[in-house]
Amino acid sequence: MVARAPGLAETSADAGFSDWEALPLRAAVSAAVEAWIILGYPDGSFRPDATISRVEMAVLPYRAFSAADGDRKSVV
Repeated sequence: MVARAPGLAETSADAGFSDWEALPLRAAVSAAVEAWIILGYPDGSFRPDATISRVEMAVLPYRAFSAADGDRKSVV
């Protein structure tokens, strides 16, 4: 949903997460990673089944709007 909102083109590139094979919708996740909307966790994982915090949820729309404007400098 976050990758589709700013109209990002889905891609088949491997985003390099350690749990990449467990990810559903890999094309959308890869597009969001390329646009710096989703960065993953410091240990190199994406954790598709983990509950995200309120802060993580609040940052996603901000990054999506920044990506739609082509602004990668304002990534939080």
